[in-house]
Amino acid sequence: MLCSEILTSALKLLGEVGDAADNPDYTERAPYIIAAFAGEAFEVDAKYRMAHGLEAIEPVDHVYVDLDEDFPLSDRLAPTCVFYLASILIADENPELSEKYYDRYCDSISDISA
Repeated sequence: MLCSEILTSALKLLGEVGDAADNPDYTERAPYIIAAFAGEAFEVDAKYRMAHGLEAIEPVDHVYVDLDEDFPLSDRLAPTCVFYLASILIADENPELSEKYYDRYCDSISDISA
């Protein structure tokens, strides 16, 4: 899955119409937020990979991911990243909705960890 697909999914979740190009602020911030998620969720991904016999990857330690790149973690964590990204993108505009998506992110991480 491409990082641009994660952004598109987050925008749809937020009810944004059009594609990422129609949302320059979100498009500018998304690569940093996705990289932050990848860094935070790396340990969960490593445990998921080990439990499912998947190849280990190097730690994600960069602050920016190109939207045209593959998502740096397992595809299993991509939907979780969508909730995280949506939560952060909307935090200033709609704190209540942001909290709702952050709770869904937390639930998703917990489910994967279990």
